[in-house]
Amino acid sequence: MEEKIILRYGAPSNLDHAPYGTQCRVGIGKNDFDLYLQVNKHSDEDPHWELVGNFPTSIDPEEIKRIINTK
Repeated sequence: MEEKIILRYGAPSNLDHAPYGTQCRVGIGKNDFDLYLQVNKHSDEDPHWELVGNFPTSIDPEEIKRIINTK
């Protein structure tokens, strides 16, 4: 699966269509962000964004992949 990342100022909604597995990073402050993951395989019909958590901007991208894969 190709990794796709969207950057936003606000949380994604069911109007934000993106492929399954897309990450959406929502900037909260200068040092952290909320991470959402599009979890519906039928995203053309009804995208579903799940909040994964809040992370520091300094987090290793490999750590994010590990966290996502354990969900």
